[in-house]
Amino acid sequence: MTGFFVDLWQIIRKHYKFLISSLLIVVGALIIYDLVFYTTSVYAPKTCAVCHYEKSLVNRWRNSYHSGVSCSKCHDYKPGFFVNVTWKYLTGDYSMHVNPEINDRSCLKCHGEEILKQKITYKENIKFDHTLHVNRLARNIKLHCSSCHNFSTNQSHLSVNDQTCFLCHFQGVAKGQAFPGCPSCHGTPKKIIRHEGFVFDHRTYVKAGITCNECHVNVAEGDGHVKKQTCRKCHIERTAQFNDPAFIHQKHVTENQIECLVCHTPIRHGDIQLVNTLEVQCTSCHQTMHGDEKEMYMGAGAKEIPDRPSRMFLAQVSCAGCHPKLSGIRKKFNRAKDIRQKKQACVRCHGAHYDKMLGNWIVHMNRLVKEVGPKVSRVGDLVKKAKASGKLSPGLQQQYAAALYNFNFVKNGRGVHNIFYAVDLLKSTKTNLEKISKELHAAPPVFHDPILTTRGAFCTTFCHTIVKPPKSVMFEQIDFSHEKHVEKVGLECTRCHSPKRHRQRTITKQECMNCHHREETVSCATCHVYQTELYTGEVKAAGITDEPDVMRASGIGCTDCHDLKDKRKVLISVAEKCADCHEPAYKKILRDWHNDLQQRLTETFVALQSARSSVQTSDL
Repeated sequence: MTGFFVDLWQIIRKHYKFLISSLLIVVGALIIYDLVFYTTSVYAPKTCAVCHYEKSLVNRWRNSYHSGVSCSKCHDYKPGFFVNVTWKYLTGDYSMHVNPEINDRSCLKCHGEEILKQKITYKENIKFDHTLHVNRLARNIKLHCSSCHNFSTNQSHLSVNDQTCFLCHFQGVAKGQAFPGCPSCHGTPKKIIRHEGFVFDHRTYVKAGITCNECHVNVAEGDGHVKKQTCRKCHIERTAQFNDPAFIHQKHVTENQIECLVCHTPIRHGDIQLVNTLEVQCTSCHQTMHGDEKEMYMGAGAKEIPDRPSRMFLAQVSCAGCHPKLSGIRKKFNRAKDIRQKKQACVRCHGAHYDKMLGNWIVHMNRLVKEVGPKVSRVGDLVKKAKASGKLSPGLQQQYAAALYNFNFVKNGRGVHNIFYAVDLLKSTKTNLEKISKELHAAPPVFHDPILTTRGAFCTTFCHTIVKPPKSVMFEQIDFSHEKHVEKVGLECTRCHSPKRHRQRTITKQECMNCHHREETVSCATCHVYQTELYTGEVKAAGITDEPDVMRASGIGCTDCHDLKDKRKVLISVAEKCADCHEPAYKKILRDWHNDLQQRLTETFVALQSARSSVQTSDL
């Protein structure tokens, strides 16, 4: 063996010039080869497509925002890279799984460090903070720019793949939840939206403390798991650390920048499952239970009465929205506890005092059923006697059948599920019982509950004794006081509002005038508060000095200009007064004043709306 090395050394000494020259030529050729490929990648990036068997990557690059950036600007090629790639290609010692690496410093050469401190809006008002993702560990993983901006989408080179976001935010969290919570991306929803034909304002529910997942039951599909056979595509029989996510993420994500979706199955995010109006949880086991309650809630199925769905049903509130969800089967039903939980559901969505309103509904509906029930039985006895004697007409029999059906519908369907509809049914029952008694020449049943006998008792009995209406509202530029008209004057709610539709106003301004513009002396300031403040110069506003109108300072009163008996438009009738006291030209002056003020009001309104939009945008 020693002789071999001696001979080898002799050959090297003899031909060292040739060997050194050959080595220099080979090394130089490799360097030139590497430089040529590097140069072409800089000045002619299309040459990369010659070798890339995944030419789709190059095509995406051509159509991306980075199409003007050469490959080497992002891909930090080390010396000898192209020689190494060529050798692997010639020997067949290469992997079919391309894993292009982009160093963060390559991105920051163009985009700068400042981008890491920016908060941006992504797609539909998704708030994104680079600081929370790059400058710190995200779920104990060190991310790179290419962790999110990668090559796994078909749209563009280095575009953000939403599924990478979903994988981090939804893997391993409970159904309907997100890490670290929905508002972290979506913020507090402020828009009024339409869903399934219904208008929905998120702000009301957010203010009441309703969490997102109470309506958005499931927002993610898939669990993002990693299959063992995925590992074996790259690592033959190397699965010792399969259950060590910290080690795997360190090696794959942090050190080698492998994209998440190379290993993980995707997670889809969206409205996978919204809460339904009537969920099938109960009926999946109890096929025949709660049918009357559901029909009462839907406001359908009564005799001789038009459908009237509950407002809660129209808002798509499911059974579980008010009834607490049960885990397992209760061995003993605790009614008191059940009622308490339902009351808490009222407060959670509607606010304080609505728990008392539910109790009030239950009490009064039970009272109504107890009053109407005996009268249905009594008239039923009359119907039986008339039928036995042959004096019962088919029409009367049909009327009683409708009355009995509607009463049982309220009783079995629990009218509290839809009090408006339930009262309609009981009033219809009352009317039918009275008609039948009259036709059979019997004394009609006497009903005492004001809910059945008067138009306005419904509002105060069921609701507004608990939740008071606003003390005053604006109506036709008039400051209308509920307190004065209801509590002091004693007007019923239905004098101004429809008994059929909640809050719908039926009264007109002229009807108000018929009462207020009578011969008796009534102070104009009672209703026209703002107009009086302007006229007297006593507007309660910051920075405004009291200064009455010149007409007011001259002692001109309201009725000196406003003729209460003149039914023409105010501008026309007042213009006549101006001409009477001043001269005919003042008619035009009044119209000019009016038009100028309307223009100024419009401009002010537009400016306010613009300012409001700016403030709301800055809050996002």
